Amino acid sequence: MRPAAGGLLARALRSRRVRLGLAAVLLLYLIALLAPLLAPYNPTAQLDLVHGRLLGPSWAHPLGTDLYGRDLLSRLLYGARLSLWIAGLAVVVAITVGTAVGPAAGLAGRVGAGGAGGTGGVGGGKAVAPRAVGSPAAV
Repeated sequence: MRPAAGGLLARALRSRRVRLGLAAVLLLYLIALLAPLLAPYNPTAQLDLVHGRLLGPSWAHPLGTDLYGRDLLSRLLYGARLSLWIAGLAVVVAITVGTAVGPAAGLAGRVGAGGAGGTGGVGGGKAVAPRAVGSPAAV
């Protein structure tokens, strides 16, 4: 008998690794959410192209600046927002496609049942052993 979903979640949260991973993900989401407040500069603003480009780490720019004089810490914080938004969108798409394809695959397995192969589905349930390329059996 399968444990209830709540029991599975409670059991998972007892694991130190799960709690640590969950805390790391929540911290990333919090930093991405607060990027406008945490970023010291506008991520697209260019500083002085003569004196402000390719600066090393300093108090003014903790991660330095890029070729165009943009602050790397600000760009990293704003980039995290975009990356996490795209990851969330990918999860939504995967759930949507999986919800549509899963029942269709289950239905396709039932439609072929009772045919000549006996088990239905793709290939009629007959297994074919893989052969190595260049072996005498493959010739």
